[in-house]
Amino acid sequence: MGQHILFFLCVTSYIVSILGQSKLGDCPKPNSLKMCGYMCFQDAHCRGDTKCCKNACGGFICVPPVAEGVCPSKPTGPWVCTSVCISDNHCPGSRKCCKNRCGAFACTNPTRE
Repeated sequence: MGQHILFFLCVTSYIVSILGQSKLGDCPKPNSLKMCGYMCFQDAHCRGDTKCCKNACGGFICVPPVAEGVCPSKPTGPWVCTSVCISDNHCPGSRKCCKNRCGAFACTNPTRE
């Protein structure tokens, strides 16, 4: 009996450790993910640094993460009116692609919500 309980505890601990692992970054908004279906149920099912994120149809797919945090509510920085990014994936490190003071998109340090 004791061996069964020990085995159960080991298996449960292993499952919890796998399910608890989450990759860095945030998921994009579900309505921006037009692909339907189920490709994953957790980040561990996705290759590389892609994350398991909910899509617009209620399923889950592996997608590149967006940088954590949000764009600053009041843009700062130089008045550069040419966009240098289209999405967070174009920005190095944890920077986000946000509108600058001129209205163009630039890589910016995010703020916390």
